[in-house]
Amino acid sequence: MGLSVELSQQTGSYPRLSREQAFLYKAVGVSLAACQHVPYVRREMKKHLSRTNYLEASEREAMISVLAGSAESHFHLALEVVQEFGASMEERPVSGAFKRLKEYHQGKRAGRHMALVLAYGQIALCTPPEQLLARVESDVVGRILQHYRASCQVLGFSFSTKVSPAPRGLARCPSHTPFPTQACRTRPPAPQARAGGLLAVGSQESSCLRGGSFFPGGERRFPSCDPCAEPRLWADAVALVRCALGLDCPPCSSLSPWRCEEFLTGAAVFPCAGTQDMQLKLALIRSVTEVSWAVQVAGGSRGVELCRKRELLDTLLGFVQGEPRDRLASPVRREAFVAVGHLSKLKPSLSREENRDLLDQCVRSVMPLPALEPAEEEGATAADALHVQGLHARTMGALGELVTALLEEDLSSDWLSEMLHVLEYWLTSAKEWERERALQACAQLLGAFEERFELTGETSFGPFGSMVGLLAPFTCDSLATSRQRAGACLGHLLRIQGKTLETGAEEDEVQPLCQRLSAPDAEALLQASSRLRKIVCKHIPPAQATDFLSAALDGMLSARSACAQAVGEWLLTFLETCGGQLFTEVPEILSIIYIRMPTMQQDTLRHFLLEAVSLLALYHPGAVIDSLLQKQLPMDSDTEELWRVLGGEILCGPLPAGFDGKTEELGKQPAQDQLCQA
Repeated sequence: MGLSVELSQQTGSYPRLSREQAFLYKAVGVSLAACQHVPYVRREMKKHLSRTNYLEASEREAMISVLAGSAESHFHLALEVVQEFGASMEERPVSGAFKRLKEYHQGKRAGRHMALVLAYGQIALCTPPEQLLARVESDVVGRILQHYRASCQVLGFSFSTKVSPAPRGLARCPSHTPFPTQACRTRPPAPQARAGGLLAVGSQESSCLRGGSFFPGGERRFPSCDPCAEPRLWADAVALVRCALGLDCPPCSSLSPWRCEEFLTGAAVFPCAGTQDMQLKLALIRSVTEVSWAVQVAGGSRGVELCRKRELLDTLLGFVQGEPRDRLASPVRREAFVAVGHLSKLKPSLSREENRDLLDQCVRSVMPLPALEPAEEEGATAADALHVQGLHARTMGALGELVTALLEEDLSSDWLSEMLHVLEYWLTSAKEWERERALQACAQLLGAFEERFELTGETSFGPFGSMVGLLAPFTCDSLATSRQRAGACLGHLLRIQGKTLETGAEEDEVQPLCQRLSAPDAEALLQASSRLRKIVCKHIPPAQATDFLSAALDGMLSARSACAQAVGEWLLTFLETCGGQLFTEVPEILSIIYIRMPTMQQDTLRHFLLEAVSLLALYHPGAVIDSLLQKQLPMDSDTEELWRVLGGEILCGPLPAGFDGKTEELGKQPAQDQLCQA
């Protein structure tokens, strides 16, 4: 106890925000944890909670350090004290409503709730595991959500963003702009009547205001024209709050006790709620991350179920979806990805479909962001550009961590294929920066699967062929970083395939080839691509040939010109390398090519298909002719073109064995006579 007193006195000897002071507050928490005098510990906890200036981040962190440190030995006491303090915050008389309104805009109310949200997360992180699991659901997670919601309320009410669709709605100014902008200050709108207006307010505290009526869903309506109902002062206070939040225009009623000029002057001193909103979101995200991590450490991911898991996930995904799509202005996305990754590991587990939807929502919040541009705007500096670049890099890194966490939920080749399918949409984008981001996510995903492949227990890697067909063409992308990331993806796939075949996948040669894919010299790039094609194609099993060809040819139509040409090169390299092993796959390969011929009318692309059939006929002429003879008559133009290509091959070499007998047998059928004569 004496040590705690001494340390508390020493904290005032150092400046705020200093490392020494932060260390001393942590030491105070540790000393309280060692103290066995419970009344003293309770008194000290209450003192730090009540004396903290919640508008100062350093003081909030100091208070949290004390509570978290003491919770190591006094977990139940810490929860009890924090809950009592939180309850006392809401026990305010109605007469203090305007004070609460002012505190909200000054940030005091949000600061208190934000501090308690963070405190619960730190307490969970420092609590002994055996004590945490019993109370994490109701006394930790429940309180975190309660304080977050309370921080979004004014006068005890959560405001809806829409006016009730009543016949006579709240009058709006024609030149409405979000308040408090300069336009509102310089051009105050003309007074308009708002008698009979209905203001919809969602309430969780039915006793906060008198009068009004409740509707299903907690909606409360206050008729402002009824003299027997709530005094107009309350309606004007609510309208003031909505205007300060940018939800409505300033009230312009001659009947109102608030003069327009006074209203504008009084409300203009209130700070913008946007910064508070972002800080509250980050506080909740951080607390959820810490609680999830603490539960994992305590072994809760194996047994204890967190019933509020889906509620937390919905809240976090709501934050992600609420971020602007035209810029990356805050770390909310990044921190939310980290929190979702930790939360996904807890029970109850999500289904594969739910995890796929979760991944899709997170990916869609990042991929469409505009490309990073040099800082050219007025006032922008190199430091600003570096900050934005760093924020982008950290956000993509957090997305990679989330991808890894979701992969671990169902470690299998099938789930890997489904996750890649989510990213496939962005791989075919016309915007090169979106393709580059998708390839980065693919490389992170495949790298994580490679590290954990032994844990799957699989003896073969079935999607190898289809994944090579999907990713290989991007080794010729217009962006150098995309080419490198595509090469990295192929390297991961080769090493995974090498583990199943128990042979070296020439990894030592693949790594330098991937680096050479970013070479500005066209000749060096061509040589690196050619060598990489030969190495990868050797490891595609014959049984996966059709998967490879289907994926590659599907990408030929949606890819850019350079990537489409690359598909053709990969197709021919594969048939040159492995064509002799594909006898049983010939009919299906020809069917794949034939089906896609009508959609490929460009001479450059069509040439690759015809060349592929010629290569296949060199290895297996009889099988190719047998497959073509199965086509029904009359022949279409694509079949005729295939026969002309094969005719050149047959005339230049000996007839395949048994070809004469087949034509004689078919010649007996009237419908086939024209074919034999031709």
